[in-house]
This record gives sequence, C-alpha cells and structure tokens, in this order.
Amino acid sequence: IGMQLLSSVAIMKLVCEPAGEDTSGMHAFNEKKITIFGVVPNKNKHIEAFLEGFLPRISGTDRQMLLRQLDSRVDNEGSFFIRIEKEQLAKMNEVLITDGGDCYHIKIKMAVYPSTKEKAVEAARDMLSKRD
Repeated sequence: IGMQLLSSVAIMKLVCEPAGEDTSGMHAFNEKKITIFGVVPNKNKHIEAFLEGFLPRISGTDRQMLLRQLDSRVDNEGSFFIRIEKEQLAKMNEVLITDGGDCYHIKIKMAVYPSTKEKAVEAARDMLSKRD
C-alpha cells in the first residue's frame, strides 16, 4: 500500500468504528483466501481527512471517467462506489480506478436531503469537481 494512503487507512482504523471483518470462506480467482475489513468514520473531521487525502490523488483521466459513470456508481441508497487497484498503489503509490480484479472497494455514503439517487449523484459530482 502506498505510504500516504496506508497512513490514512491506519488513522481511519484508529478513529473509526470497526464495521467488522468477514472471513466467511471467500476466495479469489487464484484460490487465495479473501478477508474483508471495514471501517466507518464516526466524525466529520475523519471523513474530511480521508477525502482530502484520497480524492486529489485521482488522476484527471480517472476523475473524468468517474464523472461520466456516476449514474452507475451511485446506488438507490445514495452510496458512491469506487475501486482502486492494489498493485498500482503498492508499487507506484498511485491511485488508479478499476472495475475489478485485485482492488480496494471504497463506499462513500452521500449525505443528501431528500435522500434520492439523483441528489446523491449531484453531490458526488460536486465532490469530484471540487477536489482538484
């Protein structure tokens, strides 16, 4: 993991409520066991710290792709989903958006009222556009 993002993840684990760990027998295509860890930030300042460290590291090309794909990346509950490649982060310390493979899954719940997909897409668009 890239050192800066590793620091963000470590800090998130210290200051956030654990969302749990799932080791229920999931396996990757190469038969390696998959363990799912989750953290949930419990304060706005933790959420902002993570986003301020993460979003600027998304390249302009990937940012444009996310903006084009917002409708498919935001669900009806207002969650915005991003996947980043593990290997690219570990070897090059770069955030590279991917659609699958060996990756980290990031779920960002958009705080909008009223809670509709349309409002969540609009909020995600604003978030991606402001973080250059």
